[in-house]
Amino acid sequence: MRFIRLIIFSVFIAGLFTACDDYLDVTPENAVTFRKYFNNEQDMEVFVNGIRLDFKKLVQGGFDQHVRGLIFDDGYSYLKRMAELDPNQYTVSNTFTNWHHPYYLVNSANILLQYYKKPGLELDRENFYKGIGHFYRGYAYGYIGKMWGDAPIVRTSDDVGMKAKESWDKVIDFAIADAEEAVKLLPTIDKLKDASGKSILLRDTPSKEAAYALLAHLYAWKASLMNNDQTLLDKAVAAASEVIKSSNVEFAGSAEEVCTSVLVGGSTESIFESQLLAEETPSINDYYTIGRYLSYPVDPSKGEGSIKWAGLRLKNTTVEAMYADGDSRRDAYFYKFDEMKAKDEAITGGFAYPYKMRRIKENERWKNIEYLLQNAVIYRLTDILLLRAECYSKLPGKQDLAITDLDKVRGRANAPLYNASEGDVQYAVYKERVKELLWERHRYFDTVRNGYWKTELKGEFQNLTDQDVTDGALYLPVGRHAFTDNPLMTQNTYWLSKY
Repeated sequence: MRFIRLIIFSVFIAGLFTACDDYLDVTPENAVTFRKYFNNEQDMEVFVNGIRLDFKKLVQGGFDQHVRGLIFDDGYSYLKRMAELDPNQYTVSNTFTNWHHPYYLVNSANILLQYYKKPGLELDRENFYKGIGHFYRGYAYGYIGKMWGDAPIVRTSDDVGMKAKESWDKVIDFAIADAEEAVKLLPTIDKLKDASGKSILLRDTPSKEAAYALLAHLYAWKASLMNNDQTLLDKAVAAASEVIKSSNVEFAGSAEEVCTSVLVGGSTESIFESQLLAEETPSINDYYTIGRYLSYPVDPSKGEGSIKWAGLRLKNTTVEAMYADGDSRRDAYFYKFDEMKAKDEAITGGFAYPYKMRRIKENERWKNIEYLLQNAVIYRLTDILLLRAECYSKLPGKQDLAITDLDKVRGRANAPLYNASEGDVQYAVYKERVKELLWERHRYFDTVRNGYWKTELKGEFQNLTDQDVTDGALYLPVGRHAFTDNPLMTQNTYWLSKY
């Protein structure tokens, strides 16, 4: 039934957006259509399911937008050039520079926020739908602000036409305000209910915990870009703590369980995720950037030697340097690491075999990977705990609290606990996020947030000047579609100098 409703919604919404040339082209006349369309709560629920599809398109695609943060030793040349900030790979005609997906999500959320009130709808249900609108819009603007920096802010569904960019901090502030509203309005995970009053058991519906997780990331981002503003860091810690203390989320028991349960979907370590439905997934689920790394044994069409030609590859020596002896993530995230490492390098090329995401849909005809049978886990408890540790590490007198959080994550993995010989706690937490959240689309944002792009990223990142960063080198250029019928649009200063 849910899928049928989604098809009906998709046909309906497609008619409204077919003629759109850019993200601002949502005409006020559509408002009349929506007023007539939202007759009852069931109609509202169908529309919210459509927003879920907008969100899925944003988070389960966009691989190229995250290449800059990937760890690899070898791979396809164009991917390496992208990871090294080669300006020839960042042209405005490249699809990954377009911000249409997050702005589609903004548009849908704006419509929901304008029309969530219905006669006869109880206040708690009104708050639920309003909270969903604020959550999705806050997520979209947080994504835009972190990916592109300065950007237009579309505040209502009637706010259309030519629009100039606003500064990155105003974009993030707008996202923060949305997340704060979502925290006030949304129920906790255990109290989520659908239009018929049934409990929502899947974790793909925004909840209070999800809103706190979003808020923690937004506060941490702004704090870090404002010279570690202590007030904002304190707010990030407080938001993260609300998630951590929730009885609705708990740590998985092991690194193996992270692979076989948490990242498949529906685990109690998950806070919020985008559900994979086979009928909505005609191509490989690209949320987990591991897709370019996968070979034997995850891909049934590949043999051991095929790892040498995977799109992106990690050397065994790199994996050994990342994960100490005894760290269970080494064997959970990489297939039979020691056994495969001992094989003849004529077969393996000296590369490790990624195995963190391994549940697949096999193509019946070609016997290869059709797509990953895994939800896109946006926020999970370990991410939020390590985010809190990072914020603690930047606050005076909070180093011990940071180490406590850090060691909880290391303890689950049987990794060595923090030792003073490691030095800088902030850097130790950063490296732990890299190890724990490998391939989960955090590393680039983590690197920028901590100011480590010169040492942790490759190629041109290491040559960036302070002025380059001020001019927007760490953001994507604005894609050409944003300039359609909008003379107020301007290009990122750094990228404009490259064209």
